[in-house]
Amino acid sequence: MADVATISLEVRTSDLERGTQKLKEFGDTAEKVSSFFAKFK
Repeated sequence: MADVATISLEVRTSDLERGTQKLKEFGDTAEKVSSFFAKFK
C-alpha cells in the first residue's frame, strides 16, 4: 500500500515541478518583454 502512495506522490510532485518550470519561463518572458517596451518610454 505504501508503494501506491509513493507513486501517486511522485506523479503529483512531477506535475508541480513542470508547472513551476512553466511559470518561471512565463515570468522570464514577461520580464524580457517588459524591459523591451521600457526602452520606448
